[in-house]
Amino acid sequence: MTEPATLDGGDCLRLGNTIYVGRSARSNAAGAARLAALGVRVIAVDLPPGVLHLKCVCAPLGDDRLLLAKGTIPATTFDASVVWVPAAETYAANAVAVADQVIVAEGYPRTRDALHAAGFTVHTVGVSEVRKADGSLTCQSIVFRR
Repeated sequence: MTEPATLDGGDCLRLGNTIYVGRSARSNAAGAARLAALGVRVIAVDLPPGVLHLKCVCAPLGDDRLLLAKGTIPATTFDASVVWVPAAETYAANAVAVADQVIVAEGYPRTRDALHAAGFTVHTVGVSEVRKADGSLTCQSIVFRR
């Protein structure tokens, strides 16, 4: 990708055959257009003020389910059923899911319970050191799906 197009992985969220691209300081309309030019279905998402990346407030839980922090992005933006993260636990919305297993930051019991209620096995991990650098779980993860 060449300038002026920019696209950051933290702003790209795949659900089924669609990639949602958050418009942020690191991803712009030209970057989303470049991705769409590759034949990918792209939907641009406006981020709330103060949100660094799209995946700071939501995470894919499979092709048709999404973990989403309340009060951030309207659920109607996505073609998915939503598992809600309470607004007080927004940081926990940045999670990593593979099949029915979800890794979530420790210390967010209401999010953990919501994921359990939705049928997921939840694994909590400490992320205090990563969080000091404005990082989270997806910053440390590459998930391949066939």
